[in-house]
Amino acid sequence: MAVWPAPENHIVLNIHNQLAQRLEQLQATVQARTAVPTAQVYPQFINLAHIWTGFQDEMVLLSVLSNIMNSLEPFTTNHREIFTEEILSPLVDLKSVKSDGERVKELASAENSRIDPNAFAEFEWLFPDSTKNFDKLPIQYRGFCGWYLVKYDRFLMPAVPSIGVLFYNDKYYAFSSKEAAYEFAADPVNYIFMVAEAAKKSPELIQLLELHQQFASIAPYSSSQKGGAGGGGRMMEKPVTKVEMGCQTDTHILESNVVKDYEWNEWELRRKAIKL
Repeated sequence: MAVWPAPENHIVLNIHNQLAQRLEQLQATVQARTAVPTAQVYPQFINLAHIWTGFQDEMVLLSVLSNIMNSLEPFTTNHREIFTEEILSPLVDLKSVKSDGERVKELASAENSRIDPNAFAEFEWLFPDSTKNFDKLPIQYRGFCGWYLVKYDRFLMPAVPSIGVLFYNDKYYAFSSKEAAYEFAADPVNYIFMVAEAAKKSPELIQLLELHQQFASIAPYSSSQKGGAGGGGRMMEKPVTKVEMGCQTDTHILESNVVKDYEWNEWELRRKAIKL
């Protein structure tokens, strides 16, 4: 059985290999026979259907990504018109753009990048070489640096836990640099509050940074702005969700009339009709 050329995406390539193997097994099972036991063929057909469903899921994902690219195309056109090559060339000339992975590796291997626990001895600092299951620590803000998010107006910068993790109020905080860790540790209450304030302005950060517990007792940003000069933008107590209510309208105006012989089941009525 012929199979189309393998694509380059590793997920699709894996599904393609499964399809090729399953078709070969099915061909070896059927061969030239006119009749094959269902116990041998049906399981392979079911597996083949699952593989084909995987291809359909990838097609849906590809369609979604194509729609996103088409939606972003007008913005890229405007960007090219506003920021021409003459404007951008002096800004990026002789400079290399680093990915987050490259930045993390460079910072982790650099000298004097590790946080000094003696700088803030009142807090507990965790390090990879002295903490068991360090890679499984539940880092706050989903691994992003809280200091960077506050300092640079909600900019999401991945933290580097290998330089040290701050354990504060039963939570773990990682940072993008040693300087960021020191400034955060100097006033952690204020920075945690400012992260919540930033999430009020951008509600999508609540889901992204997993701030649901913190926002369980915080009023929405639009509601907090109506609190006046003294309460605008501040954390508010959780609103009351229970109140006493009454109703002056009679619930049952007519007298109750219960017909004990009433039957709603059609088949029961037919059974009784046959007896008659």
